[in-house]
Amino acid sequence: MNHHAQNLHDRIDSGTAVVGIIGLGYVGLPLALAFAEKRMRVVGFDVDPKKIEAISRGECYIKHLDGRRLSAAIDGGSFSATADFARLGETDAILVCVPTPLTPQREPDMSYVAGTAREIAARLRPGQLVVLESTTYPGTTDELVRGLLEERGLRSGEDFFLAFSPEREDPGNPDYGTTTIPKVVGGVDPTSGDLAEALYGKAVARVVRVSSARTAEASKLTENIFRAVNIALVNELKVTYDAMGIDIWEVLDAAETKPFGFMRFNPGPGWGGHCVTGDQWLRVRGRGLSGVYRAKELFALLRADCPTVVGQQGTYIEPEGLEALALDATSGDVGWFPVETVFGGAYEGPCVEVTTEDRRRLTVTAGHPMLVLRGESFATVSAAELRAGDELPVVSDLGGPAADPVVDLVAVVPASERTRVWVRVKDQPWAAHAAALKRRYGWTIRDSIRSDALRLDRFLEVEAEIGVERSELRLLTGMGSARREWPSTLRVTPDVCRLIGYFLAEGCISTDGGAKRVRFTFNRSEAEYLNDVAQILSRNGFVATVYQDKTWHSTTLKVSSLLLAWLLGSHWRCGRRSQEMRGPDLVFGLSVEHKRELLKGLLRGDGDVWVRSGRSSYRKNGRLYSHQNATAVVGFFSSSPVLLEQVVHLLQDLGFRPRFKAGSPQVRLQGTKTVSKLAQYFAGEKRVKLEAAGAARRRAVHSLCDAERLAPNLLTTKVLASTTSEVACDVYSLEVSGAQSFCTSSGIAVHNCIPLDPFYLSWKAREYGVAPKFIELAGEVNVEMPRYVVGKLQQALNQRGKPVKGCRVLILGLAYKKDIDDPRESPAFEVIRELLALGAEVRYHDPHIPRAPRMRSWPDLPAMESQPLTPETVAGCDAVVLVTDHSAVDYDLVEQNAALIVDTRGVFRRRVPHVTRA
Repeated sequence: MNHHAQNLHDRIDSGTAVVGIIGLGYVGLPLALAFAEKRMRVVGFDVDPKKIEAISRGECYIKHLDGRRLSAAIDGGSFSATADFARLGETDAILVCVPTPLTPQREPDMSYVAGTAREIAARLRPGQLVVLESTTYPGTTDELVRGLLEERGLRSGEDFFLAFSPEREDPGNPDYGTTTIPKVVGGVDPTSGDLAEALYGKAVARVVRVSSARTAEASKLTENIFRAVNIALVNELKVTYDAMGIDIWEVLDAAETKPFGFMRFNPGPGWGGHCVTGDQWLRVRGRGLSGVYRAKELFALLRADCPTVVGQQGTYIEPEGLEALALDATSGDVGWFPVETVFGGAYEGPCVEVTTEDRRRLTVTAGHPMLVLRGESFATVSAAELRAGDELPVVSDLGGPAADPVVDLVAVVPASERTRVWVRVKDQPWAAHAAALKRRYGWTIRDSIRSDALRLDRFLEVEAEIGVERSELRLLTGMGSARREWPSTLRVTPDVCRLIGYFLAEGCISTDGGAKRVRFTFNRSEAEYLNDVAQILSRNGFVATVYQDKTWHSTTLKVSSLLLAWLLGSHWRCGRRSQEMRGPDLVFGLSVEHKRELLKGLLRGDGDVWVRSGRSSYRKNGRLYSHQNATAVVGFFSSSPVLLEQVVHLLQDLGFRPRFKAGSPQVRLQGTKTVSKLAQYFAGEKRVKLEAAGAARRRAVHSLCDAERLAPNLLTTKVLASTTSEVACDVYSLEVSGAQSFCTSSGIAVHNCIPLDPFYLSWKAREYGVAPKFIELAGEVNVEMPRYVVGKLQQALNQRGKPVKGCRVLILGLAYKKDIDDPRESPAFEVIRELLALGAEVRYHDPHIPRAPRMRSWPDLPAMESQPLTPETVAGCDAVVLVTDHSAVDYDLVEQNAALIVDTRGVFRRRVPHVTRA
C-alpha cells in the first residue's frame, strides 16, 4: 500500500475514519445508522431539505426503521445530516446510495450517479475511498464513475480509491437487516477492494470479497435477474393453470413441501428503466417515407397505420418495413438497418443539450446512451457523462445508382380538382371510344367532351374499360386562350432535381383568383440561373412568362400551371413559401447525381459566397503587418428548419462537412478542398469569385470542413459543451436491430436506449455480440401482468352483468411490497391507470401510504388519498382488487362486505363465489 492507502487503512482500523453517505433513503439511512452504532462518525448528505430537517429533529421518515435508533445516533453525536456537499472534504470514505430511477420507458436514469460523481470530484482529496452502491450495469464504476472522478487529475488506486458494493436492503424483512445481510465488495483495483472490505467489516457481520467492481455489479444483477425470471415463470404458470381450473396457490403449497431442488416464488400483478426530445431529427426510409423527420412527426405518421401497443410507459409502434440510417459500432459499418420499435411517451427529468465544435446541437435525456470514439473503436456512455473533446460519430448515406423515377401526373391531381383537368389521347380522337362511352353514360357524355378532351373525373371512371395507357395521355387545364396542354408523366431527371432545388430556394406558389402560379425569383444579375430554370421548364412542357420588378431589381419566372403547383405543393409537399419549404422524399432515395443537382439548385438560390483576396494590412503591438489574403466562405440560409436539416444531410451525403453559424439558421463551408469542390456547384459571378479566390491562394487553408473522415460515410465531431436542465416533455426513441443505433439531428448517431434493471445486463451484453433473450422475455411476461389482472376483473364483472365503465373499484395496497410504505414502481399504479382508461371510478386503501405520491412513470394519474377500510367503504364498491397483501388489512371485513374480490396475492384461499383469483 502507498502512504495514502496505509493512512486510510489505519483510520478505518482504529474506528476514527469519518464515513460520508450520499442519499439518505431506504438504503442510505439504515447504512448510516449501522456505522453510527459502531461508534464511527457519519455525515449524511441529501438534496432533499425535508429529510435533513427531519433527521435534525430526530424524526425517522422510514416507517420500517425503529425511530429510536435515529434519535440515539443524533443525540450521541455519531450521526449528522447536511445538504452542504462542501463537507465531503471532512470524510474519509464516501458511500454513494443515490437512485437509478425509471424513465417513462422503464429505463435507467444514470444522471443521478453521474451528477453525484461530479459533486464528489469537485471536492475529492487524496486518501479518500469512494464506494458506489446503486444498482447498475457491469462497468459503471470503473468506466463512468472512475472517469468522472479522475477529471481533475487525481488517479484511482494511487491518490484515491474506488469500489462497488451492491445494496441488498429488503425493507420490512424481520429476519435480515443492514448488518446481518452479507455485503459483497469489489474494488476497481486490489487496494481499493482491501480498503472497502475493511470499512464494511466495521459495520456488517460478513463481508464477501470478490475480485473486481465488475464482478460485484454483476452479482447484484444476477440476484435481480434470478428473482425476475422465477416470478415470470410463476406468473405464466398462474395464467396457464387458471385457464385449466387449477389453483396456483395450492400448487405452490404442495411443491414447497419438497425439501430440496425447489425455491418458492409467488405470482403477483407486476414486477418492479432514454430518448430524444420531439424536436430532434431522425433519418429513416421505407413505408412511403424517405429523408429526415422530427421525432414527434415520425411518431404521429407511424401511429396512424402501424400496430400499436399502449403501456404504462408510453406507446410502442411496430413499423414493419421501416429502416433507419445507423452505425454498427462493432464493425464500423454505416448503412440502413430495420427499425423494430418506435416509442413515444411522457418524460420528466434532466435533459442534456450537446453542442459540438461545428455547432451541431442534439438534446437527449440525461441517461441516453451516446456513442463515443475511444481509440479505434466506439464506446457507449450516457449523455450525462459526455465531456468536452469526446468524439461523436456523424453518418451519411452514399447511396447508389438509381433510375429516373417517373411521376404519374394524373395521380397528382387532387380528387376535389378533377373537374378542372381534361384528358386527350395522343393521336386518337375520343370518337374511337364512342361505343364504350355511350354504354356507360348515354349521350350525356357529350357534356364532358370539349375540343376532343374528356373531363378527368369521367376518364377515371371508364379508364379500365377503354384500356388506354396513361403514358398515351395529354392533360389540359384552363379554358379558351388560357388552355395549356401537358404530358401525363414527368421523368425526374437530375435536371428536374435541380429545378426542385431552385424552387425550394427561390420559389413560391401563389393563388390569384382560381389560378395557381409557380414563381421563381432571382436577382436580375443572375441571368444564368434564370435561363437554366426556363430551359428545364420548357424541356418538360411548362411555359414561363417573365416579370421584371424594377423596385427590387429582380426577375420572376411565372408558370401558370395547376399541375406544377399541385406536384410541388401537394404531391411532393415542398411547401408554398420559404418558411415551410422541404425537399420531396423521393429525392433522398435517388442517386448521387440526382442529389448533386438538387443541391446545385439550392445553393444557387439560397447559397451565399463571401470572398476576400489580395493584400491586406493589420496592426499588432504597434507594428504594421501585410499579408496575402485569399479567403472564401460558402453559406446556406433557410427560414425552414426542415429544409436546413435536409441540406445538412445532402451536403454530408455528397462528401461535405458543414458547420453551423452560431445563433442563425445557416451552415457554412470553407477550406481549400471544400471550396474548390463547391465552386463546381455554382455558375456565373459566384463561381468566378470562388475560382479567383482559389487561384490567388498561395498555400492550402485548413479548416474543420476539410477534416479527414474515418470512412466515406463516417466522420466524427468533438463535443464542445453540454448543458443539463430539468424538462417535462414527450420523448421518442427508435430500437434498431443489427446496428443498435440510429441517426439523429445533423447526422449524429446515438445508441439504442438502455433497458431497466435486469435488462442492464441485456443492454451491456450487446456490446459483446450477445443477445440474452431469456432475460428480456422474463421482463415482458412480468410487465404484462397488470393487464391480465384488469382482464380478470372485466371477466368477473361481465359475468355479473356489469361493465367496467362507471364501476367503482377499491384497490387494496399501493406499496410495491408487503408491510412497507415504498410505492416505487408498484404494479398498483398500472392497474389504476388501466381501470381509469376503461372508465372505472378508482379509489385505494393502504395503511402505510396515506396519500398517493406523484409518480414519474404515471404522471397523469389524479391525486388520491387512502380511504378508510370500513364495511361501508367496501360495500360501496362494485369490486375490490387486492394488489399488495399488507398484514394490517382486515381481510375478514373485506370478504364479508365486498360484492366482488379479485385476489392477486392468494390471501383468500377458501373458494367462495365472489372471489376471483388473478
